[in-house]
Amino acid sequence: MAALVAPVTECVAREVKVVAFKPIDLETATQVVMGRCAVELQAVRTAWSAWNPGYRDVTMRQYDDLQAFRVDALRKSIAAIRTR
Repeated sequence: MAALVAPVTECVAREVKVVAFKPIDLETATQVVMGRCAVELQAVRTAWSAWNPGYRDVTMRQYDDLQAFRVDALRKSIAAIRTR
């Protein structure tokens, strides 16, 4: 799993720096970064769902919670970069 998370981290860090200074609102900027890193995020989602196949509904709920946290953290990161 860690091998899949590293590309997500790299992609998000790279794209946040690009998108943060574009003249778009915070929500749009957040979704742009999520979209640009969709391939990496989908790889993590696929691995996460395969992690515990007998309880897929539970693991996917956990993944959704993680994704909500990730979006919130991303939004805060973009806002922090914009205030510098």
